[in-house]
Amino acid sequence: EVEHRRWNAEQLLNGWVYGEMRNNELKIHDNIVPYAELTDRIKQYDRDAVINIPVILAAVKLKIDKKGT
Repeated sequence: EVEHRRWNAEQLLNGWVYGEMRNNELKIHDNIVPYAELTDRIKQYDRDAVINIPVILAAVKLKIDKKGT
């Protein structure tokens, strides 16, 4: 859910708006909605993006390191 909120904010800051039909030229996107309104397929897409962060970092020889408090 946090990733979707981040994505929404990024899109809005870049001039995108909500619309029922996506149009890249007009910066209209049908997924600029609250997380609860997304389809299960799009929710899974967001979850997969977060799950794959360690894989992406490893590809550029970086890793997530858990620090103690």
